[in-house]
Amino acid sequence: MTMKITLDLGGSRTKATNGKEEIMFPSIVVDRKEGLWDTSTGAKSGIIVGDEAIPYIGSNARIYYPIQEGRLSMKIGLELAKYAIRKLNPDGELMTLNVGVPVMTNLAQRNDLRSLFIKEIPGIKGVMVWPQPLGTLIDVGLNAGIAIAIGGTTTEILSVGIGIDDNGKNMPIYLEDLSTTSPVASDVAMDYIINEVTRKTGIKPDKLTAERILIGKIHHLTFGRKIFNVKTIKDDAVVDLAKQIADIINSILVDIPPVYEYLKSYMVLSGGGSILRNSQGTIKDLLEEELGVTFRTPNDVFFSNMRGLHKI
Repeated sequence: MTMKITLDLGGSRTKATNGKEEIMFPSIVVDRKEGLWDTSTGAKSGIIVGDEAIPYIGSNARIYYPIQEGRLSMKIGLELAKYAIRKLNPDGELMTLNVGVPVMTNLAQRNDLRSLFIKEIPGIKGVMVWPQPLGTLIDVGLNAGIAIAIGGTTTEILSVGIGIDDNGKNMPIYLEDLSTTSPVASDVAMDYIINEVTRKTGIKPDKLTAERILIGKIHHLTFGRKIFNVKTIKDDAVVDLAKQIADIINSILVDIPPVYEYLKSYMVLSGGGSILRNSQGTIKDLLEEELGVTFRTPNDVFFSNMRGLHKI
């Protein structure tokens, strides 16, 4: 029997499933050299991936992320895939892979990724590569619509319409002109927070601190005896991100030809960035108000891409 494994290779988190177990881990690959003064006998060196890589960030290590300029790095994607497969297929069963990648990954890149995985990962019988947000459409039961996935490093927008095949039957059509990968994502809001805190305090917070501010884990910063409230900066960062994403979505909506006007009634919002919120509400609320549309949302915005693609 062949096992099916589905991977959603995100810029911040990789999600994977074998149909029974679901996992999520940081999309980080570290290449670490052994330190001259390593004090831990268990310190690792070489390629370290996911959660295991976190302790080595900044320690004689080069850090790699999978998404570069909106496109997947093949080699980093391979390391993330190997890590997920070790977790989900420890016995090395024969398997097929469904792999979700950024929307703007072109045909040549998809073919290269497929060939690389088959060559480098033992036991693979076949690899199918899909645009990530297609999974969200499938997950909410749609065969056409506009899926917007707000991630950590990119926002993916996929438009799928309905056409007619040679036999007169309905078939989904990928609408390339109405789809895109944008670097405007949660990272942009974190950069906003870092810049504003630095400008107002003269002290630059690290990215982890900015992330904790953005998700509401930190409400103030302490500098010596001074306490600096970051609530307003966090609120403004979410508003700024929502407006930038709204501009991107609107640039697509205004170009929709009349034949696909119905897609505006089938818009789905997913991804970890879709649940960001400030004192005014969620980013979904802000986008709906800005755009005058209503978004559907999957049951789980983190795993929706992966769960939908696993049904293919």
